[in-house]
Amino acid sequence: MILAASRRGLLAGGLAALASSPARATAGEDAALRVVLDGLGPSPDPIAGSRALARFDPRRLSPCARNDLATIRAGLAAEARLALLSPGDPARYAAQVTRQCAGPVDLRHAERLLIEEVARLEHHAATVFDTLGIPPGPTGQRFRALLASGDGAYPDSDAGRDAAVVDMNATLARARAALPRWFAALPPECLNVSVRRMTPSEAASGKGGFRVLPENGQAGCYVVDLRDIARRPRWTLVSVVHHELLPGHMVQLPLERRAGPHPLRLRYAPAFGECWAIHGEWLAWQAGLLPDALAVAGAIHWRLFRMTRALADLAINRGTAPDRVLAQLAEQMGFPAYFAPFAEDIARMHTTPGLRVAEALGALAFARYGKRRNAGRTFTNMLDCGPRRIV
Repeated sequence: MILAASRRGLLAGGLAALASSPARATAGEDAALRVVLDGLGPSPDPIAGSRALARFDPRRLSPCARNDLATIRAGLAAEARLALLSPGDPARYAAQVTRQCAGPVDLRHAERLLIEEVARLEHHAATVFDTLGIPPGPTGQRFRALLASGDGAYPDSDAGRDAAVVDMNATLARARAALPRWFAALPPECLNVSVRRMTPSEAASGKGGFRVLPENGQAGCYVVDLRDIARRPRWTLVSVVHHELLPGHMVQLPLERRAGPHPLRLRYAPAFGECWAIHGEWLAWQAGLLPDALAVAGAIHWRLFRMTRALADLAINRGTAPDRVLAQLAEQMGFPAYFAPFAEDIARMHTTPGLRVAEALGALAFARYGKRRNAGRTFTNMLDCGPRRIV
């Protein structure tokens, strides 16, 4: 017994010494990792890739290189697991979700989190609808009634579309002023962004909304699709600004570009950017940047979209009939997100199984992280090395 205790003491002491004297990160080790990663190719064999990375000690890498190593190792492990599962194996979908999340996921726990978030949002929506004078009923029915009321609608004209862009840029100005609440510092290009209308040729091409990133001193922008402006009242566009611009993608993407993550890391953390942008909407809501109850209703509708489509992803890939999933979406959301009609969105879930689950779970993980760290200026270090495992 005395010998065993001594061994335990020695082990504890050794671990403490190791923790207090971590291996020193070296540029040479970063460069060596990059060479190995480049040699794996864009679609590496998971077993060979894992073996090639086995020699690297994360303590000898810079934070960004360490992030490359951890995320790519997790992705390769997930792909190795998938390779062992036949298309009809019930375990395959869980492995696909793990692959999208770049980390292990308990689907039962995930489903419970999503259901709890939807219930919370529906409860909050009921209070907002009462404030707005929308008659009682299921959440989706009340959202349809709000849209049909015409409250916050823009005229279907050039003047109406110009007014929508003016309002979106006013929302952006409020978000820009609030950035110090969440970030200790940001590169100047993150602030050099705006909203603009599509040109006639862009609109005629049928393009959806798109981002132009700021670079080389040139301003960035979000080019908003306002063709079907009847479906884009003011209250639906406030959270679009927070998602696509600040504090969403126009913070995340410039920081990602500066970090220079290896392309394989982007492959194995595909949901990260969307996780952050969804959380950007949440940050703006919690910070009181939404100007009125209508804008809060819009924020609820967008967040319901993220959570209910994740539940739809789970249901569809477990074999639930599409008609049942469509009916559930209609009951909870009322009308679909502008760019994602219900039936089309469900069809996409067959081609990217688990991605919508990963996006929603990542957004919830960011919210937990912010709450745990009291949110103040905590997020720069979550973004400054680019995509990572957060679930």
